[in-house]
Amino acid sequence: MSDDIAPWAVAYIGLPWRLGGRDRGGLDCWGLARLIWAERFGWQAPAYDTDYQQREQMAGLVATGVEADGWCEVDRPRVGDAVLCRLAHLPCHVGVFVGRTSMVHIMMGINAAIERLDGPLWSRRVMGYYRHAGA
Repeated sequence: MSDDIAPWAVAYIGLPWRLGGRDRGGLDCWGLARLIWAERFGWQAPAYDTDYQQREQMAGLVATGVEADGWCEVDRPRVGDAVLCRLAHLPCHVGVFVGRTSMVHIMMGINAAIERLDGPLWSRRVMGYYRHAGA
C-alpha cells in the first residue's frame, strides 16, 4: 500500500457488492461511500436504498446525491471527497477519494477495491470531485 493512500482505506477492501446494499453484508457504490462517510467522517448521507430499480435511475440518484445541498464541486480533492464517475456515458458511479491518485469503490462483479484514477479504466470516466459541508 502506497504511503499516499489513507491507511484506513484497507479496512474496506473486499467488502461484497449487493444492489441497494447499505451495510457490510453487501454494498453498492453509494452504500460503500455512505458507510465510509459515516464511519470515518461522522456524517450520514441519504440512503437512497429503495429509490431505484434501473441503471438510469441509479445514475440520477448518484449524480443528485453528490450535487445536492451541502455538496460542492472541488478542483483539488482531499481524502473523503466523492468521486463521480460515468459508466456507459451515465453519471452512475461514485467512489471515495483516498489519496493522491486513488479511490475506494465497489461495483457489480467487483468487491470493494482501491483503484487508481489515472489508469486506463478510470481516467476518462471521472466527471468530478465533490465535498460535503459536513466533511
